[in-house]
Amino acid sequence: MSDLRKAAEQALAILQDIHPGNMTPMAEDAWVRASQKLYAALAEPEQSEPVGYLNKHTGQFFNDVEGYKGSLLQPLFAHPPRREPLPREQVKQILREAEYDTATAQERADFINGIRHGEAAHGIGEKP
Repeated sequence: MSDLRKAAEQALAILQDIHPGNMTPMAEDAWVRASQKLYAALAEPEQSEPVGYLNKHTGQFFNDVEGYKGSLLQPLFAHPPRREPLPREQVKQILREAEYDTATAQERADFINGIRHGEAAHGIGEKP
């Protein structure tokens, strides 16, 4: 367990010992928001080291690749890292490459919505 995760657990334990009824409304609101953010952060799996590597060319699995980290090796995780949606600039570049930059506003919006729906369908940008 990482030091940061331990600190978050300790902070949450301290917050749970505080009785919100003894606070001002502003302090109680901050207490609720801090507790919710800590619970959400602790609910996500820790980013871990790869559990192995797959050679993309041969399909061979390696537990340990000490000294050999080539571009053909795909790291494998017990919990895959969270994938983020494409940044706005990259979406604009794809829009231009697909020649939708001269399309109507509605067609551009539909194209961008298609990208975002594809990301959502593959769990990109969502909490695991």
